[in-house]
Amino acid sequence: MTQASVNIKQQQWGEACQQFRKTTDRLGMPIDEGIFETVVVLNLLGVKTRQSCEGHLERGSFAPWVTLTTPGIDERYRQAAQAMKEADQIRKEEKHSLDTLHEVYAPARHLREQADAMHAQDQQRVITLLESFYEHCSVSHDCTLIVYSHIPGTSILESQGARLQIIRSLEIREGKLKEYQREMHNFTAFLKEHFLNRASFADGRETY
Repeated sequence: MTQASVNIKQQQWGEACQQFRKTTDRLGMPIDEGIFETVVVLNLLGVKTRQSCEGHLERGSFAPWVTLTTPGIDERYRQAAQAMKEADQIRKEEKHSLDTLHEVYAPARHLREQADAMHAQDQQRVITLLESFYEHCSVSHDCTLIVYSHIPGTSILESQGARLQIIRSLEIREGKLKEYQREMHNFTAFLKEHFLNRASFADGRETY
């Protein structure tokens, strides 16, 4: 990369940090410091985040996590839900053959599949990044970061064993929290280097 490209990337990083410093949740709380750069770099890489937590022993989750979403996805699911509601109404009005009902519900199914596919593309982007991150390093399955579907249009990025924290003793839970936080920090450092040293963009989003 040229020095000019490096300067542009650093400027983008600084501007994004300023933007997300102003971001708060519904209670007015800012992004946790321990997950802040993760949120920033994911968004800079074209993956929109919705919620996050650095992990706490005394409240909330016992491991760091980030919820990922897709721009415009909520509207797509609303359209699908409305189409399903209209199809249900048609079905209730009179009896129809199975073939006719299949046609009646087809638009709703198509809209839902489109919405699912939109988010799947963003989910794949994160999986691709995780594959690159773990290509030359190995950690326990428990600590390994994964991304999985949550509610429609959202995914969660966290360590595979994060949901097991609730059944662990306080001593083990504390140690695991530190491990999970370290793994998220390492992935974030990898993503930050990936962003700052990548020059190619396509349609406003980085290519892989």
